Amino acid sequence: MQYSHIAVVLGLCPNGLGVIRSLGKQGIRVIGLDYKPGGFGFYTRYLNVALLCPNPIREPKAMCDYLLNLGSKTEGNSVLFPASDEFVLFISRFRYELEKKFLFALPSDSTTELLMNKRWQYSLLADSGVTIPQTFYPESLNDVKMIQDIILYPAIVKPCYTHIWKEKGFTVKGFIVNDRFELRETIESVFDNDLEVAVQSIIPGPVTNLYEVCCYLNKKSEPLCVFIKRKIRQYPNDAGVGSMVESIRLDSLASEAVKVFQRIRYHGIGEIEYKLDPRDSHFKMIEMNARITLQNSLADYCGINFPLVQYQDLIGINPKYKSHYKEKKRWLWIEMDYESFKALKKEKKISWLRWLKSVIGCRTFAVISCKDIKPFMKFVSEAVRKKIIFYIKKLRKNAHSFLL
Repeated sequence: MQYSHIAVVLGLCPNGLGVIRSLGKQGIRVIGLDYKPGGFGFYTRYLNVALLCPNPIREPKAMCDYLLNLGSKTEGNSVLFPASDEFVLFISRFRYELEKKFLFALPSDSTTELLMNKRWQYSLLADSGVTIPQTFYPESLNDVKMIQDIILYPAIVKPCYTHIWKEKGFTVKGFIVNDRFELRETIESVFDNDLEVAVQSIIPGPVTNLYEVCCYLNKKSEPLCVFIKRKIRQYPNDAGVGSMVESIRLDSLASEAVKVFQRIRYHGIGEIEYKLDPRDSHFKMIEMNARITLQNSLADYCGINFPLVQYQDLIGINPKYKSHYKEKKRWLWIEMDYESFKALKKEKKISWLRWLKSVIGCRTFAVISCKDIKPFMKFVSEAVRKKIIFYIKKLRKNAHSFLL
């Protein structure tokens, strides 16, 4: 099939790279934009044009003008794919300007704003009958005193706005605290950075109890495809990004997630993360993401191409509902999974042989692709560059110590 509409992917991180590959292999012309240079998506052969753009949070008006100018140079309406939270918020806040030249799938502006903030998200979803772990939202050290003996430990201190958390330089999803002293110390450091946070009790059980249900729903909130993946490992191991995941079917959980999306009249690609609580054998919601997720290429490999479904729906092709996909297929982000392995090995929870066997069994990857090798070569060159810098700094430090 020949597709005439151009796809514009906002964010060229591994999330965006997966979107570009899923669309590009279908013969769809793709333009990629990011305000950060060097993302893996800049190097894929499936990208027709790669551009640096203004920061959508710091310079939203400039970004809007930039995108509208780009749209004016293309025939027809292009299809937008936000690959990160900041681009989701940007499109939602400028939707009335952007819809003149672009097609996109998002819930209402009020719902999108609520979903982007964990505090508002939990409130919205709790009204929809969702069960979440014990959660508090301290705004001062006095609030911390009030909850420090109520919260069940271990707990995680995590951001309400993930993209602002990253902008402040935090590289982990959250900080694990095991007692009132760690809680206070962590909250103080977070408050120093002027951040809103949630303190949430951690559900016990292994990482393999974490499931993520991905859906695409049309304007009527009808599901056009549903896909479930389960974490095998994540990094950091206590609370991190899935570094190895596998496809799995669990119809009851899929049905529950779809109902949640429909209750809030969701439109677009979204994901709900659940954890199976061994204490009562019930699934508890951890969070919802109102965008494409990191392991998009796994769903594509298994038979459900989320970006293509969204693209077809928005241009009026009306794709048929897809419910069947390959199970027990694994996806890997080798860099993150190696870090997870090292941490687990240090705790004597995994061996080299067991890790290598699990890696060999993977079928699709965050960056590696034999049909699209340049992003991986960029990854290798960047890893080598970081190692060289590390050893130069180490040599300088040793030389300085010797001279002293």
